[in-house]
Amino acid sequence: HGFSGNANLQWTKTALPFSEDYNIVLPDLLYHGKSTSKSGDFSVELQSECIKEILDTLKIKNNIILLGNSYGGLVASVFAAKYPNYCKLLILNDPMHSQASFNSADSLAKTLGQENVLNLLLPTDAKSLKSLLKAAMYKSIWIPQPIAKQFVNTLFIPKIMDYKKVMNYVISNADHYKKMNLHLDSYTYFIWGKYDRLIPINTAYPLLNKYQLNTSQLFIIDKSGHIPNLEKPKAFQNILKKILDLKKD
Repeated sequence: HGFSGNANLQWTKTALPFSEDYNIVLPDLLYHGKSTSKSGDFSVELQSECIKEILDTLKIKNNIILLGNSYGGLVASVFAAKYPNYCKLLILNDPMHSQASFNSADSLAKTLGQENVLNLLLPTDAKSLKSLLKAAMYKSIWIPQPIAKQFVNTLFIPKIMDYKKVMNYVISNADHYKKMNLHLDSYTYFIWGKYDRLIPINTAYPLLNKYQLNTSQLFIIDKSGHIPNLEKPKAFQNILKKILDLKKD
C-alpha cells in the first residue's frame, strides 16, 4: 500500500477476485494501519526486512508475486533488490522511484495551496484532504465536510508524527535510493495511472531505459491518477490478470 494508507483500505477489493487461485498476504507496512515499532528506524530497508520476516514466518521463501503502490512500490523494489531469490514476479503500481523528483512534487503541492509535498500528503482538515484527493485522483470525489473531517481524524491525525518521519527519511535519503541498483528485469511490470500528478507517467520511461526494460512491461490505465487500483478497479484487475497469465510458467 501507499504512504499513509493501509492494506485493507487499498488492496482488499483487488485481492478478492484472485483469492481462489492465489495465497494472498496483505501486510500493513510499519507505522501504518495496525503495524507499530519502537525501533526508531524509519528506513525503507527495515520495511523490506519486515516483509521478509512475515514471509519467513509463513514459510514462504520463493515463487512470490510482489505488488506495491507508490511508497509501497519503493519498499517492494528494495525488497526485490535485497532478496532476489524470493520474488518470481515484481509488479510496481505508480511507484516511488529514482527518476521521479521531490522538487516536482513540491511544485505540485504549491499549486494546490500546500507548502510542500509532505503537507500535501498529510491533510489535517477537510480543505487539505480535498487538495490531496485532487493530486492523487484523475477525477476528485466530493466528500461532505463532516465525513472528510472524520476521515482525516481517523486515518491521518493519530499517526501523523510517524508518517512525517517515514517520508522525511525517504526525502533525506533520495540520493541513496537514486544510486541503488534495483533488481528490475524481465520479470518486472509496471501499472501506471495515465494522469498521475504525484509521480507522472513521463518519469516511467527514463526508469525503463535505465534498466533496459521493454515498453511492453508498462501498462497504462486511462482516466486514472496515482491510485488506479481504486479509481479503475476493473481495468486494474484485468491488467493484473494479464500479467499473471503472461508469467504462469
